[in-house]
Amino acid sequence: MRGNAGQGQAALIHSPPVRFVLAGIINTAVGLLVSFLALHACGLSYWPATACGFAAGWIVGFGLSRRFVFRSRLPCRTALPRYALAVLTAYGLSAALARETSVLFAQAVLPAAATAEPLTDDFAVLLCNGLYAVLNYAGQRWFVFRQ
Repeated sequence: MRGNAGQGQAALIHSPPVRFVLAGIINTAVGLLVSFLALHACGLSYWPATACGFAAGWIVGFGLSRRFVFRSRLPCRTALPRYALAVLTAYGLSAALARETSVLFAQAVLPAAATAEPLTDDFAVLLCNGLYAVLNYAGQRWFVFRQ
């Protein structure tokens, strides 16, 4: 029985969605580390520090997606512009859809809370992150790293 469990775990790591989640954890950790180092060790203010963190996370994310998640052999000159377009599109769409959906949700389900901006914003942030992950995966899978 142990052999089967080990094979199941090995098969799981060969799944691109699982590798995408693992890569996301790594690039998020790198991005946060860079943001906090820039903020505290370098003395940068919030906006430049988070910009550095996002840039670092996207660079690490590109490398991990290209080699680990999708095991692509596309040249960087082809994949990198596609990657930039995919992540920016995923972010823009998810941010817009999440904000509008959260307002509609608050009005329909939580009428008393519809005017509670922080609650609506919190829901929008959570929804945006979920939508971003799904759209980003789809963009990378079927646009960026298709061969």
